[in-house]
Amino acid sequence: MINKLFCSRTTMQDTALYKLEGDKKVPARTLKKGELYRIYAFKPGKLSVGGGYYVDRDVKIKYETPSKTKLAQANCSVNK
Repeated sequence: MINKLFCSRTTMQDTALYKLEGDKKVPARTLKKGELYRIYAFKPGKLSVGGGYYVDRDVKIKYETPSKTKLAQANCSVNK
């Protein structure tokens, strides 16, 4: 059970979106600079963007946490 849904987003330069099959990264597509994604979980060196997809947490990613006001404006719910 997920205790907390992260409503934070990333701003990216072109980077690979992939699924994991064991330890192997299977490319799904390339995320283009400026695309925004919700982050659901953190793993060592990776960010989960949902649906079993990940991006590497590196210099191509800018992780931003919106303020509570912006979260409310985006109608993003947080489960406690």
